Amino acid sequence: GILCNCANTYGDFTLSYKTALGNNRAVEEDDTAAYVQADFDTTVLGGRRLRGNIGVRYVRTDMDANGYQSFTETMPNVGSGYTLIGTIPTFSGDQIKPQPIVAHNSFTNTLPSLNVRLKWNDQLQFRFAASKGIVRPDLAWLSPYTSLGAGLTLSDTGVLTDYTLTGTGGNPNLKPIEANQYDLTAEWYFAPTGSVTLDLFKKDLSNYIYNGTQTESYTNNGVTLNFDVQRRFNGTVDGKVDGFEVAYQQFYDFLPAPFNGLGMQANYTHIDSSGGRNSGSVDGSALNALPLEGMSPDSYNVALMYEKYGISARLAYNWRSKYLYTTSAANVNRPLWADDYGQLDGSIFYTINPNYKIGVQAVNLTHSTTTQLVSSDLTAPLETQWYSAIKTDRRISVVLRGLF
Repeated sequence: GILCNCANTYGDFTLSYKTALGNNRAVEEDDTAAYVQADFDTTVLGGRRLRGNIGVRYVRTDMDANGYQSFTETMPNVGSGYTLIGTIPTFSGDQIKPQPIVAHNSFTNTLPSLNVRLKWNDQLQFRFAASKGIVRPDLAWLSPYTSLGAGLTLSDTGVLTDYTLTGTGGNPNLKPIEANQYDLTAEWYFAPTGSVTLDLFKKDLSNYIYNGTQTESYTNNGVTLNFDVQRRFNGTVDGKVDGFEVAYQQFYDFLPAPFNGLGMQANYTHIDSSGGRNSGSVDGSALNALPLEGMSPDSYNVALMYEKYGISARLAYNWRSKYLYTTSAANVNRPLWADDYGQLDGSIFYTINPNYKIGVQAVNLTHSTTTQLVSSDLTAPLETQWYSAIKTDRRISVVLRGLF
């Protein structure tokens, strides 16, 4: 309802009411798969061992879903002195029973794969993998429902002058994301407890699922209104992920005691991605020149370790660069980003006996802040400004682990 009789006040009501019936949704998914694989093991290049496997998987997915589309029974009482725009109270004036939605979707995928390992010598080996994979949509995204709402704007005299019509819903017609994947890895085991690896990877994505907004028409009481409804959609723009990762790991067991329990793990990853899409910004524009959600161009992890005398300790710092959190934030329909973020965690445990360990775990010792940014200029979506911030507390826990 209306919150107060003020100038430029924003109130809201919902055209969707959650009854026990209207909130009843069900998604059932049946998967059938068959797989054939052949292994090989031979020597090449002067006796160097080449082994691996080649195979193909056939997958069929059948999905049945049931849900409801529902509306409120009346316009809220906004009090005396208010003038209402006619279409809103007329549209929502009579009670409507939740309307059932029944959906069925099925699809098949043929997924080949190849894995090869070439052992050059006892210290150096190479791996190559090529495969096609799928990621099915989350069941919550497939839920067939529609929830509609309106935002009201009042004039200086308390007259209802404008409104916005929005909604959210699921999409039972979503297809799985498909990916053609390629990996080439070099592994150098330079010491009994030390290694350096380099991985080059490439992924070509199709049917990428993004959060978008489209205009949908709904009719009630002879009135038809257009709502901007936010759902998940399969993209028509193919996505790409290219990059590399380098990793180092070693225990310094050559040091004198007690330092021979020290070790380090470190890795760095660089990613170039494309294919993100914003389909319905507030000003009607559509953006395609976006990266994929959740992928930082740069990230690294460094961990110091100690394993000796029953002590197991870790001190790890993890950092990632700014990344696209969502292509279309719910309240602004614009790309929303997470800014650079780093966090220091640690733990130390002591093994009392083979069955019990006691220790301390610490999370976010740096008391880091998560900052969100929004694309303010839709002609330059990579240029962002501050939107919100979340400061997460440090957490320190005393832990007793038992094996029974």
